[in-house]
Amino acid sequence: MPAGDKEYPVREGWLKKQSGGQNAAGRSRRRSIGEFVKKWDERYFVLTMNRLCYYKTQQGFKNGEPPSGVILVSDHVSEAAPGVPNEFALRSGDRTFKLSADDEGIANRWLTAWKAMQVSSLAEWTCADLCNFGNMCGFPEAFVAWLRTKQMTGEQLSHVRDAASMMALGYTGRADTIWSFLNNLKMPEVHDWLRRFSDFCQKNAAKRQLANHEMNCLIRLGKGLAIMNEHMFPGQAVPAPPPAPAPAAYAPAPSEKDVKLAQKLGQLPPFLAVLPQECMGQLASFGPT
Repeated sequence: MPAGDKEYPVREGWLKKQSGGQNAAGRSRRRSIGEFVKKWDERYFVLTMNRLCYYKTQQGFKNGEPPSGVILVSDHVSEAAPGVPNEFALRSGDRTFKLSADDEGIANRWLTAWKAMQVSSLAEWTCADLCNFGNMCGFPEAFVAWLRTKQMTGEQLSHVRDAASMMALGYTGRADTIWSFLNNLKMPEVHDWLRRFSDFCQKNAAKRQLANHEMNCLIRLGKGLAIMNEHMFPGQAVPAPPPAPAPAAYAPAPSEKDVKLAQKLGQLPPFLAVLPQECMGQLASFGPT
């Protein structure tokens, strides 16, 4: 993150990015070797609640240097690469970023984290945000006009469960791309990711005072988890997770040496580096960063 940026990184690690990019018509955005040769550049990626940044080096990120590029959560949809399980794409109206991981498992974990950020962000989108996203990602014009007429927010759209409920609200046009987008977000693995990550954050909040950007991340994740609970358990009362207990005294901050060692071994974000010992083993279930 650039200096002064207070977005909390929820995932970071190395991926390969195909050079050149493509516009909506399939032509290269700029004349480069990426036009003619399938060239992949290794970059260090950092996912936050609002964006996916990439850097030429990991040290550049650690030093607070500006990223080489930014992919906004609010105007890109994720797509798996047919027949290539370790590749995926992030597509907007005018550009597609093609990314490659070392194996299928790492690619799936990146996609799951991206979807978790998007469903959590959806809860805070205004009607203007939602219409802009629809225009960028190819939603039918009639649907975008309907959103604008209804002044529908992202949270309201997240509660629309099927075509019948959408018809009851007055939209009867083509909706295949909308359902593809919503169903792609509301996956069991996304629900599980949000639940486990929220649990970790709650436990960590019981150990020390969270910074504002860390607390904002936890609140946003809670909104995403509420959307997923409604989707996964329709008509059922799902109790909200209990608030993190306020300890009598926060644990002292770990030494700089301990934090650096933890980050080097597990590439953990700073405030996860002080999780209770009993939680540390479970971090492996998130997979390598």
